[in-house]
Amino acid sequence: MRYLPAGLVAAGLLAAPLSAQEEPAPSAQDWQVLESRAQGMFDLLKMQNSELAASSLFEGVGEDTTDKIAQFSEQLDAMIESDGPLLGCEVVSRNNFGSYMAKLVYACQHARDVAVWTLTYEKPGRGWQITNVTFTTSYEY
Repeated sequence: MRYLPAGLVAAGLLAAPLSAQEEPAPSAQDWQVLESRAQGMFDLLKMQNSELAASSLFEGVGEDTTDKIAQFSEQLDAMIESDGPLLGCEVVSRNNFGSYMAKLVYACQHARDVAVWTLTYEKPGRGWQITNVTFTTSYEY
């Protein structure tokens, strides 16, 4: 069996143009799925139905999410009370860490304030699921 010296193999890899070595990323269809889920949650929140909004966000997470949904629903109610009803949201950034982690950042207009929402998803073997969600009216851009 013949082996190539490691130096020659490494030199060949380094000679490849960097543009050919694209960073793996979620597909366009993956981004569409994630944005559609987020928009569904925002639509429910516009109707001031925080419990359904929270429930839709945690849909598909394998573990018992009853406590997470109740806690997040309370946080959403407090935000609506403080900032006013949700009027609209728009995606301001899409970030990924490889093909299996994605982050969407939204600017959302409320009646009395603007909030920045960050939704982080991961894609284990059974599809995309939410891993973290934050919203704040204290931000820098």
